[in-house]
Amino acid sequence: MVRGPHFNLALFSVLPQINHNIMRALLLLFLAATIVSCKSTQESSETVKVKPEPQKVRSMNKSIIVDANRKPALEPDFTVLKWTTKRDTLEVIVRYTGGCKPHDFNAYFSGAWLKTLPAQALIEIEHVNLEKDPCRSLVKDTLKFDMSSLQYPGAKEVVVKWNADPEKIGTYRYGKK
Repeated sequence: MVRGPHFNLALFSVLPQINHNIMRALLLLFLAATIVSCKSTQESSETVKVKPEPQKVRSMNKSIIVDANRKPALEPDFTVLKWTTKRDTLEVIVRYTGGCKPHDFNAYFSGAWLKTLPAQALIEIEHVNLEKDPCRSLVKDTLKFDMSSLQYPGAKEVVVKWNADPEKIGTYRYGKK
């Protein structure tokens, strides 16, 4: 029986040595994995720089294009931050990724009003990125569109909504008051 406790004590005196060796091996393995994963390659060495949002303002109003045959676009690749109407102008503040190549936006109306009081016009905004901008900066842009093509015959106002998010809404008031 004397042998049993001495054996157990001997075992416990070896455990710290084993644990120390295991910990050393795990630490070396971790360091090796970290060094290998940080090794730069052509693909992973690219860094994505996010610059502050430069804001562009388009000084000229583009007309809203009336096209009954236009097929709806896919999900928008931009965000509408603000949708307001001022006199004959629809002002839309958008955010998108880019910054190196030119971008353009068009607004479309199908010509079919929703028959409510007042009438409603659903507007589609198209993001034109013909040169496939490779940059990933966040760009904020103010777009201005002339809404005169949205005047509903016999009315003095039209509710203007973005087709991708009907919560983006404004009222276009025109004519004599």
